[in-house]
Amino acid sequence: MHFDANRGTRNQLRIWLVAAALFAGWFVGKFILGKEGFIHVVLLCAVSIAVVQFVHDRRAAAARR
Repeated sequence: MHFDANRGTRNQLRIWLVAAALFAGWFVGKFILGKEGFIHVVLLCAVSIAVVQFVHDRRAAAARR
């Protein structure tokens, strides 16, 4: 069985990119297109993904010490 040491790092980067893309989508929808209401669900998703990933990264760093 082959173990890829960079797999966890790539997955973490991918999750951060999803959060950044959702935030960018919210920004475009809110300020450039002038959308209201439902577009805030996108912001909620982006913030929740970023917070969960941040907490997970801190917990993983503390476990490595």
